[in-house]
Order: sequence, then C-alpha cells, then structure tokens
Amino acid sequence: MNAGEYITATVIDNIAQVGIDDTLAFGNSSGFSLNEIATALPAAPVNTVPDAQTVLEDTLLSINGISVNDVNGNLSTVQLSVTNEALNVALSGSTTITSGANGINTLTLSGDQTGINATLTSLTYQGTLNYNGGDNLTILSTDNISATDSDSVTITVSALLRA
Repeated sequence: MNAGEYITATVIDNIAQVGIDDTLAFGNSSGFSLNEIATALPAAPVNTVPDAQTVLEDTLLSINGISVNDVNGNLSTVQLSVTNEALNVALSGSTTITSGANGINTLTLSGDQTGINATLTSLTYQGTLNYNGGDNLTILSTDNISATDSDSVTITVSALLRA
C-alpha cells in the first residue's frame, strides 16, 4: 500500500467485507473488495451451576440450576458424579444414560442439548444412609470435538439429630 491508501473491514450479518480505497494516491478507486462469510470458531460447552447446596442427612435433595450451553450446537455428553451415594434423573426427549445408571454415584447423559438440559432439571442427590459431611457434585460436559467444561457444586450433608 502507498501513502493515502487505506483498508476498511466491517462485519455485517456475519459477512466480513474488506476493501482497499486508493483514491487519494491515484485519483480513483481500484474497486477491489472481498466479501467473506465470518464463521464462529469451535467453542467448548459452558456449564451453569448453582451455588453450594445443603441437605439434611438421609433426605433427598433436588438440585436445580444446572444447564449446559454449546454455542456450536454439538453437545454430546454430560457426566455427573458424586462421592457419597446416589444421583437420579428423569430422562427427557432423546436423552439416554450411556454410562452408569440412576441410583449410583456416576451417570453419563447423551443426547441433544435440549433433552440433556430438560433431564438436568430433574436431578436429585441422596447421600449414603446415615452419612453426614461434605460431598462434591462434578459436572463434565463434552461436545463432539472433545471440547469440555468441568464444574463442581459443593454439597453439605448436615447431621440428623437423634434422641
């Protein structure tokens, strides 16, 4: 480029437009322009999780506020795990449990983002009988290019006062 020339670049409706204006240098414009469709780069899924949870020993805890967003629309699996006993979900849409099972400490959900998120709204935790103390729910989301997001929710199981 010469003095007096400049390049412009704009993105409108996902189309990148690049132009060179050389009117100051040569008295006319070359008329050169390039239009290219701008595409989003692959991105990892993003988990949304609630704050720490507290439950009384031997009591069922509904865990609300977990969801996953993958802007590329290619969410593949969500693995849920705890240390002290059982997780349960009610499957929604085409979502399936592809590893683990309801009633144990780890399960993996497979399906589309809508079905997985609907299933996550039904998540419950039940600690081991007579257990009290800390536990940790880990959420590991993976898309079909193996990009991941991992988050955890602290669960405090409070002791039941017995006479």
